[in-house]
Amino acid sequence: MNASAAQGRAALSIDDVPMALLDDFMPSGWQVDGQTGGNVVASWSRGGQAWAATADIDSRIDVSGVDARGAPWQVPAATISLSLDADQQRAQTQLDLQLEDAGKVQLQARIDDPAGQGNLQGRLQMSDLRFSPYRPLISGIDQLEGAINGDVSLGGKVAMPALNGNVTIDGVRVRGVCLRWR
Repeated sequence: MNASAAQGRAALSIDDVPMALLDDFMPSGWQVDGQTGGNVVASWSRGGQAWAATADIDSRIDVSGVDARGAPWQVPAATISLSLDADQQRAQTQLDLQLEDAGKVQLQARIDDPAGQGNLQGRLQMSDLRFSPYRPLISGIDQLEGAINGDVSLGGKVAMPALNGNVTIDGVRVRGVCLRWR
């Protein structure tokens, strides 16, 4: 870090942070494994009137546990990648979430004049986000099928975003003893 009120630069390197740090915040019997790493850099000049920030963060998360009957379960591993490039004129981010054998989510967003007008543009895509791998999390469910797919454009302003597109949930089938309709 090299900083004064007039100008400066700060850099942070995140090296192999264990995701097991989240265990204390998880329900009893759940366990989190994996690691997070990346870099964050911020700089400013002209007393903060000009600034810039970049970030690249990658994470892999594995969540497992034991259900109420003592049976082990594990949900699909998640790989997350986040990049950010911002300054006083614009901010851009890309987020990729890949769920092992259970689909993916991609978000690209750009904000022009982030401290002012906050014009937003981007895209959110959800591809084959399957429900079935999460069946063990719901007691009394024997069958859980279906998937979410979507393609949504982002527009408008940060204060009033406009979302345009389609999100569909297809092939939903749920069966189990806890589903009793009256």
